[in-house]
Amino acid sequence: MIDHTSIPVRDLNTSASFYGRGLAPLGFGKKYPEFWINLRQDMI
Repeated sequence: MIDHTSIPVRDLNTSASFYGRGLAPLGFGKKYPEFWINLRQDMI
């Protein structure tokens, strides 16, 4: 079970599209709070 996963990203729109397509077959999507994508500019 995955519970409240957060992934920091540089490009929120591109990442949301990528992860949305990749996780949809597993039943995850924007309407569920288990998966979050966070904008973060200071990534290495």
